[in-house]
Amino acid sequence: MDVRAGFFSDPDDIPGLAHFLEHMLFYSSEKYPKEDEYSKFIQENGGRTNAYTMEENTNYHFNISQDHLAGALDRFAQFFVCPTISKDGVDRELNAVDSENDKNLLSDAWRRQQLWKHMSRATHPYHKFGTGSLKTLSEGPKARNQDTREELLKFYTNQYSANLMGLAVYGAEPLDTLQALVEEAFTPIVDRSLRPPEFDPEPFGEEHTGILLRALPTCDGNVLELQWLTPAELPTYKSIPSHYVSHLLGHEGEGSIFALLKEKGWASGLSSGGGHDSFTAASTFSVRVDLTEGGHANVCEVIGIIFQYIDLVSREGVQQWFFDELKAVQEVRFNFRDKQEPAGYCRLLAGSLQFFPAREVMLASHAVPQVYDPEEVRAVLRCLTRERVRILWASKSFEDAVTTQEPWYTTKYHQERVPSEWLSAWASAERYPELHLPAPNEFIPTDFSIKVPKVDANVLCVPKVIRETPLTRLWYKPDTRFQAPKAFIYLDFTSPVAYSSPENSVLTRLFTKMLTDKLNAFAYYAEVAGLGYSVHNTQQGFQIVASGYNHKLMLLVMKILEVMADFKGVDVERFFPVRERLQQDYINVRYEQPYQRIVYNSSLLLEADRWHVEEYEAVVGNVTPKQLEEFVPCLMGRLFAETFISGNITVGEAETLMTSVEEMLKSRLNTQPLFPGQHKQQRVLKLKASPSVRFTEPCPNPVETNSAMDAMFQIGPDDPFMNSVAELFVQLGQRSAFHQLRTVEQLGYIVFLVCRDDQCVRSIHFLIQSSAYSCDHIEGRIESFIIGLHDILKNLSDTEFAENVQALATMKLEKPKTPAAEARRNWREIESMTHQFDRYEREVDVLRSLTQQDVLTFYEQNIAQGPTRRKLAFYVSSSTQPSEARPQFLPPPSPLCEPGSFSVAVSTKEAADTSGSAPVSTPVAQADGGSGAEKVIHVSRSNLHAFKRSAELYPSVGSPPVSML
Repeated sequence: MDVRAGFFSDPDDIPGLAHFLEHMLFYSSEKYPKEDEYSKFIQENGGRTNAYTMEENTNYHFNISQDHLAGALDRFAQFFVCPTISKDGVDRELNAVDSENDKNLLSDAWRRQQLWKHMSRATHPYHKFGTGSLKTLSEGPKARNQDTREELLKFYTNQYSANLMGLAVYGAEPLDTLQALVEEAFTPIVDRSLRPPEFDPEPFGEEHTGILLRALPTCDGNVLELQWLTPAELPTYKSIPSHYVSHLLGHEGEGSIFALLKEKGWASGLSSGGGHDSFTAASTFSVRVDLTEGGHANVCEVIGIIFQYIDLVSREGVQQWFFDELKAVQEVRFNFRDKQEPAGYCRLLAGSLQFFPAREVMLASHAVPQVYDPEEVRAVLRCLTRERVRILWASKSFEDAVTTQEPWYTTKYHQERVPSEWLSAWASAERYPELHLPAPNEFIPTDFSIKVPKVDANVLCVPKVIRETPLTRLWYKPDTRFQAPKAFIYLDFTSPVAYSSPENSVLTRLFTKMLTDKLNAFAYYAEVAGLGYSVHNTQQGFQIVASGYNHKLMLLVMKILEVMADFKGVDVERFFPVRERLQQDYINVRYEQPYQRIVYNSSLLLEADRWHVEEYEAVVGNVTPKQLEEFVPCLMGRLFAETFISGNITVGEAETLMTSVEEMLKSRLNTQPLFPGQHKQQRVLKLKASPSVRFTEPCPNPVETNSAMDAMFQIGPDDPFMNSVAELFVQLGQRSAFHQLRTVEQLGYIVFLVCRDDQCVRSIHFLIQSSAYSCDHIEGRIESFIIGLHDILKNLSDTEFAENVQALATMKLEKPKTPAAEARRNWREIESMTHQFDRYEREVDVLRSLTQQDVLTFYEQNIAQGPTRRKLAFYVSSSTQPSEARPQFLPPPSPLCEPGSFSVAVSTKEAADTSGSAPVSTPVAQADGGSGAEKVIHVSRSNLHAFKRSAELYPSVGSPPVSML
């Protein structure tokens, strides 16, 4: 459901009210008064649900197993028929919105976007802060002598009306049946006959154009963004003029802006496009450049090159051949697009119904140009002037020069007019002869014939090894189901030297980045035409992945291999910008959010062979072109290529490619086979049942206000029974965990209960990020919830248990909806060396045999505190977290446990009540290490390697090539 009401409609003194209402509609309704009934129904029946608030609309969506669509629609419709918006729920959910805002405060993308908005007329809704916070959502109502709930009800009544809603429903039922379901559920929505909101098409005053903003980012790196106000896009949806302009300015082939900037060593990335900050009355168009240090030092000339190219496009005129080519590419994508994930497809259609005629919504929503209108393109180009440009230049080098602070994200910046000397330089600069329009794209496919016959859906078709030598192994699976003219090629090269040291790991990554850099001008045309590729390093070597329309995919793959085989010398001029960007990538890992840091730390501790990003950072600045040149022959000296080819490709074509790969390795790179002990292996630490382990780390970003805690319980290696019972445990506990720990206790916006694999070893994670509570407190609440979870699992009715089993089985048996998804699923089995291509069918057979007692036994042995569970707690703690927490709706946290001791005691009555709003009892710490206390090993970076060296390892999975057996 898409509602034509977004944060542009917020009251001026209550920023974030539309977004807060989006949160509150999930709680309860008059028809379904039990809090969280809707979300519980969705999750327990194999579905997911979410929502988002934009400038002019709010979108609510879900997916669910086929058999429960009617029940889901009925509950979903109550959002818009009779929501209750309880006072208690409002008081608690204010904290969730505040935590969501805290999550974004250090994101440079959010900070730049809000700074752009800040540079607009204060009376225009474009200027608004749309997320909201505890402060904005409570102080505004207080100033009016009203409470926040009253303001929510008023906003709902004044903005939500049936005539301003667009609905899309995707189901297996006949259209008449779907229509009847929709009419029954949604007809009661009140039609208040509201007019769609209208907004001034001029968000900027004269003081907001022709400006230069110097801004201080969070992450390392230099970013330049140019922005202009352009005509509204919606009325021109048939010609899409901004796409024409964006396609030219964002091109990366020979003669483009990016090609010239890259040649000068001034840019490591460029993108352009319209509509990111657009609304119905006006649009914006922007060009973004990721600057190197050289580009940062020559930013005036960088901008001058962009304006020269805009002049070139205007001077040479709008050309129909280029429009026809763009149209052809979009039509191919539309006609041969993969079947979309239903919830995403419905989101797209529901939102598009707000703005496009129903008969044209399909083409319009997929940005397929239909009409050639050169005057509309020229209208966009006329807006991209030197005088009206808005420039945002972000760099940490401005730290001493920026004194003003944006109010919502506290971004420091300095505003001035574009210097007159810059304007003069742009006007008088000599033309760069290197700049020219793109050549015709020879990669656009024209042959869409299907080469592989379709087979019966019941026939199990899995990848098979069709060729194997000491150097290569080829897995092949034709597309026997989708009948799509697409193919997928995975080449995984194992090299014993690639990850043998931090230096070698950095050199391998530099090799893949230099290879990609060299391919860019050629391969960009292929990407525009619907072919994709990547070259990236792994812990065992490097991978080449290519996908898209099979007609010209082999041409792209052979070109990649040719450039790889010819990688003799290193382009010194390109080496240093590439190394600089990689160095920034390593540095910027420390600015990731704490919960992301925890995911990284989990892999770091559990995987037997894993270097730390700080080790890469320590060596990357000293790597030289000569070192890389000498390293590549060593990297290629001994290899094994595991290959998977899937899709609309014949056996003969697959074998021909593999023969070419092997011949190239032998004759041009002098590659030798691996020795038996050099083949890929995956080793993971096997945790002991006692004592448990706690890995602690201060957040590496000194200004981060969030902390994160992950309680991980290691289950064991890949096994159908343990996989199934672990996933069923998560299925049964996930909703209660989210409801209790997030909705009721408001520990944080990010609350996960998930299963995870670390190189084929399964574990269960309770992961929470919070700006209000310490890691100790979060761990205590998780342990308390785990105790209460016993009675939740025990008291499930037979029907509830069976419904959850069926929901999980339905999700597992759901076939991949696209050939790409099918290829990824099969590749995961090959890459992980498990080769269980019928994994989901086998696990469902086990799943349907499980009993409630099986789950309880699993819980008692692996999750509940006791002598057999293997627990690893991860802490990433903020140094800036306020000492005073938010107002709490539960007892205060327990005192901190002393090292080596932690236990939880709780009464059965209190622990059982985790489905409603009553608080769970507080964990009780034992400081004496007495009976029942859980011993803890404390691990940090200083003793990490000593801990790992002393640990037992699980066996590696997989098998070597047949020639090695």
